[in-house]
Amino acid sequence: MPAETFDHPKDQGPEVVDAETTVERRFATGDHCRLVIENPRGRIRVSGCDRPEVTLRVTKLRDGSTAARFDATRVEIRHEGGTISARTIVDGGLSFRDDAAWGELLASAVRFLGEAIRSALMPVEVDYEVQVPRHADLDLKVVTSRVAVENVRGAVHVASVSGAQDLARVKGDISLSTVSGEIGARELAGSLDVNSVSGGVSLAGSLDALRANVVSGSIELAGPLATTGSYDFHTVSGSVTLRLPPETAATIDARGVSMAVSSDLPCRVTRDRRGPGSHYWQGQINGGDAAVRLNTVSGHLYLAELPEIARASAGQAPEPSEPGGTPTDTTERPAAEQPGAPAPEASADEQPAPPTGEDPAAESAQLRVLRALERGELTVDEALEQIETLRRHAQ
Repeated sequence: MPAETFDHPKDQGPEVVDAETTVERRFATGDHCRLVIENPRGRIRVSGCDRPEVTLRVTKLRDGSTAARFDATRVEIRHEGGTISARTIVDGGLSFRDDAAWGELLASAVRFLGEAIRSALMPVEVDYEVQVPRHADLDLKVVTSRVAVENVRGAVHVASVSGAQDLARVKGDISLSTVSGEIGARELAGSLDVNSVSGGVSLAGSLDALRANVVSGSIELAGPLATTGSYDFHTVSGSVTLRLPPETAATIDARGVSMAVSSDLPCRVTRDRRGPGSHYWQGQINGGDAAVRLNTVSGHLYLAELPEIARASAGQAPEPSEPGGTPTDTTERPAAEQPGAPAPEASADEQPAPPTGEDPAAESAQLRVLRALERGELTVDEALEQIETLRRHAQ
């Protein structure tokens, strides 16, 4: 059945869509606007265009659900000022929200899953197809929905529990968060903040700055590093792979407990100090410009050359690969650090620092709590109480 299409007036209060048919709405916004979508199940696809308007196409899918669940699932649409918002709701209330920072994402997920378990009613799948002005800001929040964003230049925030995220040709201030979903992004530009508990992260592009927090998932970045760029990685056991052009100039600082560093690039090691429960490694590529920092417990840093075909294809992400298994033995070392030489005493400013950020043990425990709730082994109140106890202990 063809979609119903009409212009939606501004500031007229929410519209609730509960029909079986696909509906389409157009919103006059100008060249810049903000799009907010909350969708627990289904798909969100957002693409930038050259028109000063937002076109929103919503399809509610039966997906094998009962008639009661289908009828109880609705989409609420609002147009207020320069903001277009749409959210999937169940019986007028249940929705997933992530209004706080990354530290609140697990608790928000627990609350959503708990409400769904208590009501025994999850929404049916809903698909959102959206075109926005290229300079739109995006705020997309999902549970298991798949999210795709392309050709957008603005502030982009995507938060998911287990839904996959796919971004292409996105430039601006980007923030991506997931518990266990996969994140894939290519042809990125600007700055990126990415957080994942156990989902894999694959990135490609020319980023000026990157801050990544990963508990046990792997993260890969392919592309050039900005001369004055800053790239910070925090992991518990997750591996970090950097695929860099051979002309890259960077200084790499890595600190951890049982950390390892491998390199296929010519790298001058300036520090490689081990102590009881600590390892501090520092190296330079081509004299060092960009700042790369890794804080980990038992993760592995792997430095590899970006293949020519990847450089020629404007940042297309390569297939993830397993990092090498042995620490690098690079060509240029200070005399005191040659194999067999006694290690000098480290000065106070060279002592390995513990990994910064959230307490790794607490983050792993939070993931176990979330999974126990999903399996029905904990009540919602028990899960929330355990999450709050873990967060207090981590402070």
